[in-house]
This record gives sequence, structure tokens and C-alpha cells, in this order.
Amino acid sequence: MTSAHAPSRLAIVLFLSLFAFGCGEQPDLVVYCALDQEFAEPLIRRFAAETGLDVRPEFDVEASKTVG
Repeated sequence: MTSAHAPSRLAIVLFLSLFAFGCGEQPDLVVYCALDQEFAEPLIRRFAAETGLDVRPEFDVEASKTVG
């Protein structure tokens, strides 16, 4: 193997590894929500049921909220 082929082989390996990691189980939609989970979760579930999308909610943690 010559050193001239090393960059192209490295690029192919990187591309294939990114492609493999990109094909994992991922949601169709991620919702970042500042509303309290107890109120938002039923709405998000209803939206997911009506649209057929796989929705993953990400709720704020109380410790990270500020009073303003």
C-alpha cells in the first residue's frame, strides 16, 4: 500500500462509519419543551398518534430553569 492511497481509504472508512451510525433508531422529531412535563406530555403523545411520527420529547430540568 502506498501512502498516496491512504487518504482515500481513510475517507472511505470515515464515510462508511458515519453512514452506519446514521442508520440507527432515531426519532422522526425531537421536541425541546419548556412546559412542565405533566401538561405537555399528553399533547405530544396526541400529536405523535395523529401524525404517525416517532416523537422524542426533551423536557427542561427544574434545576436549570431561572426565575425572571
